[in-house]
Formats: sequence, C-alpha cells, structure tokens
Amino acid sequence: GSVRLLYQALKFYSGEYKGVMHSIIGKCHSAIGRSLEALGEHYKAEHHFYESVRNFWLTCGYSPLTGNAIKKLADAKRTLGHFSDAQQLYKQSLQLHSNFDTMDMRAIVDIIYALQQLHYGKRERAKLESDSGSSQYVDSVQRIRDRIRKQKTKVDDNIAVFYKIGAELIITGGAWDLGVVMLKDAVSYFQGSVNEQVDCSHLVRQCKELIKVAEQSRKQV
Repeated sequence: GSVRLLYQALKFYSGEYKGVMHSIIGKCHSAIGRSLEALGEHYKAEHHFYESVRNFWLTCGYSPLTGNAIKKLADAKRTLGHFSDAQQLYKQSLQLHSNFDTMDMRAIVDIIYALQQLHYGKRERAKLESDSGSSQYVDSVQRIRDRIRKQKTKVDDNIAVFYKIGAELIITGGAWDLGVVMLKDAVSYFQGSVNEQVDCSHLVRQCKELIKVAEQSRKQV
C-alpha cells in the first residue's frame, strides 16, 4: 500500500514539474527505493536510488542529499553483488561527506565499514575489477580528521569509531603516521569511556595491536 502511494506521489510531482528534474522528485525516488528494498525488491530499488542520485546531482549538486543518495545506491549495488560499482560510489560518497559543512559521522562510519568489507572480504575483493588498495581513501580520511581537530569537535562514540576504523583502512594504504595518531586518539577515548554498559577493553586492545603493526611496517620501509 505504501509503495503504491509513493508511486502516486512520484507521478503527481513529475506532472507538476512537467518532466523537469526537481529535488522533490529525487526524494520520491529515494522513498520508493527504501520501501522496495524493505520488500526485497532489490533490482527495482536500485533503479529508484539511481534516479534519486541523478535528480539530486542536477538539482542540488554537492549537497548532503546527493551524498546520502549515492551511499544508498552503493548499498543497493553491494546487495546485488555489483562490488566494483559499489566501491566507486562509496568512495565518491566519502569524498562528498568529507567536505560538507556539517559532517554526518554516522554516515561516514557506515561508508568506511562498507569499504573495509569490499576490500578485505574474500568474496567481495575477488570481484573488484580494479583494486587499487586503500591509499585512495587517505585524503578523505585525513580531511575528516583534520576538520574534527580544527573545529574542536567533542569526541563521541561515532568519532572514536571513525578514528579506529579510518585508521584501519588507511594504514593498509601506507598512511602509517596518520593511522597511528588516529588510533592513539581512539584509545584515549575508549579508555576514558564512562559508559558502564559497554566494555571497550577489546577495542583498546585492537587499537594497540594495530599500532604495533603500523610502527613495524613503517620501520621496514
């Protein structure tokens, strides 16, 4: 029922704007895509996520709407096993998110998690047409980290997790110094966490182990 109503809304707005692209039409496509995705209609969902990206690029340009739509299209591509397309879209979305006035750290963390799985998952990596490694993400990760520091953003769970998984991603790309600094920042937060419901000891241990690996790799170069 809800999908039918969303299709009606899309038809109405498409008529209102006489076939000209508009952000409202992009939002309709996004909503239809999410509904179809929930119903397991992944191929149809992919089409609507693509249309939402197309609308937002042409009507909004470099905006959070575009960045989030690209991420949803990447998610759809990944679900369908189109891993190379997904990787390129996640990379593009990460680059956009790193430049927005207000950074969505939850979205950034989700993108980096997805990129890790694409590059390190055996099945996913085998299907990447061109795996140029994680060095291609260093600039975006460094930009995000530098903006957090420059804006003196208070470190919370999402930022701490970004420090950890962002470092994991770029260390394999040779950014050992930056990775070690980010891991130490993550350790500082996790050790000082006062959340009694979450045991962060394993996160601290993982960070410290990776710091050792990074420092040993740096010495071998």
